[in-house]
Order: sequence, then C-alpha cells, then structure tokens
Amino acid sequence: MRSPRRDAGGGFSLGRPAPCSPILGALLAAIDVTAGVGCFAQKGIVGCGKAAPSLSWPSLHNSSTSNRTCLYVEVLGVLAWHPSVVFIWGVIVRKVVTAIMVVTGVMAFRAEADPLPINLQPMYGGQEKTETMKKSDEEFLAQNASMGYTRESGSKKCVELGWQYFFKGDVDTAMKRFNQAWLLNHDNGDAYHGFAVITAQRGGSAQEVEKYFRMALTKPEVTPTAYSDYARLLNMQGRHDEAIAQGQTALAVSPKARNARAQISYAYYSKKDAGQACRWGRQAKENGDAIDPPNYLAVICEYAEKTGQ
Repeated sequence: MRSPRRDAGGGFSLGRPAPCSPILGALLAAIDVTAGVGCFAQKGIVGCGKAAPSLSWPSLHNSSTSNRTCLYVEVLGVLAWHPSVVFIWGVIVRKVVTAIMVVTGVMAFRAEADPLPINLQPMYGGQEKTETMKKSDEEFLAQNASMGYTRESGSKKCVELGWQYFFKGDVDTAMKRFNQAWLLNHDNGDAYHGFAVITAQRGGSAQEVEKYFRMALTKPEVTPTAYSDYARLLNMQGRHDEAIAQGQTALAVSPKARNARAQISYAYYSKKDAGQACRWGRQAKENGDAIDPPNYLAVICEYAEKTGQ
C-alpha cells in the first residue's frame, strides 16, 4: 500500500485506487508507469484487460510521454519474437522464476520461524498469555485508573496515541497502543480500525483486512473514517456498489466525514459514470478530501460535460 495521509479524527486514507495489480504496476514502472498506462489505454486496454468503451474514457496520463512509450512497446514487441531473442528471454525468465521461488521460500521460512510477538498482533494474536503477561496487564489497568481514566476514556486515549505513532511510521508501537485500547475496551471500534490499517500496511490479505473492518463497524463506538477507509478497500477490490454504500454510511454518521465523498466519486468513476463521479468529486474537494491524482477532477468533469453527463 502507498503511504497513508492523516485524516481529521485520526484515520488513514489513500488516494484513488490503482487500476492494476502491484505486479503489473512494477512491470510498467520498468519502462514508464505513467506513460505505460496511457499507452495501453490507447491500444484499447483500460485498467487490467478491460475492453475500451465506445467513447474514449478519460485517461489521467500525459499523452506525449504516452506516445513515446507506445513506440518503445511496439519496438520491443517486434524484437521479442526473433528466435535468438526468444531463447535469451527463456533463459532470463527461468532464472528470474527460480530466484523468486528461492526468495519466497526463504521469506516464508523466516515468517514461520520468527512470528511476531503477541503484542504486535491484533488482539494479542488470540493467544493465551503467560502469568507474567497477565500481571503486566493488571498493572497497566491499575495505572490507567490511577491516572483518572475510565476504561472507555483510556481506550480512546490509546487509540489517539496509536494513530500518532502510525503516522510517524512507527507501526509496531502503534499496534501496541491499539492492543492496549482493545484490552481496555473490547467495544471500541477504532481499535479494530487500527488493526485493519496496520494489517493492510504489513501486506496482509484483503480478507484479513476486511475482517477487522467488519469487526470495527459492528461496535457501538467507531469514527466515520473507518467507513471511508473500508470504502477504499472495497473500491480496490472492484466492489464499487458496496464502496458507495459505505461512503454514504460514513456521511450519515457525520456529514463532514473525511474522504467518504472522494471514495464515492472513485466508485462512480470505475463504474464509468462520469457525471456522478464529477458531482461527488466536486463535493469531496469542497469538504477538503484527499483527491488523487491532482488532475482527476478536471479530467473527469470535462469528460462529463462533453458527453452530456
């Protein structure tokens, strides 16, 4: 995931979801990622293998650079099928695949051999604590009370500290604070929101991240940014109608919910509804939402006006 931006009220938010997989993105970066996507769009491929619509859907990339990269791609395409080149490519591919398998195996072995300590796992990994750990928990709860906090208010303070550490880049300490927030109050949905964000930051599966988002949203206490962030995850999975619903829920909780309108706009953009994407995008800008890329609103609104949407 890309580096998150701070939200009012302490959530995280990223810009418009990337249209392609991380692997394809890395391959495009080898030549020119910005121009590469534009090139593929010109060739009739939008996003990842989707047929281009009858109207040219707006590209958010520089056309002059795109033409240059199209030429690169075409030249490479001609050369790639020469017999000697095919042989060389075969050798390279075999070596690359072998290297990937070796590295992946080593990483998996290390992950299995050296799991995260339980205080760096959401909800302490659901593991049974040692007597020493239980005593430490009791001391923490007593300290919380001695400082004048209830379990509920102490939990909120821990969430606040968790976000502060997260945005400083100290993910481990952030997880410790979210775990303490959960220990104090299992009904604090913002603790689960923190679990979801850190799991995503660590490269966890979409299913695992969604599990924590769903847990967060079932709790009585959760900030609206949790709905906005969940909407972003749904957009990244192509579940745009669900993303719209979560964005609207965020606005129902708080009319000023940050980035809810932006995620609704991105969902409509992905659904090829430029009119709605433009309208929600303009509202997002007025609300101070993070909009990415910078030319998104201008391009999509211009397209909506030209096509009468």
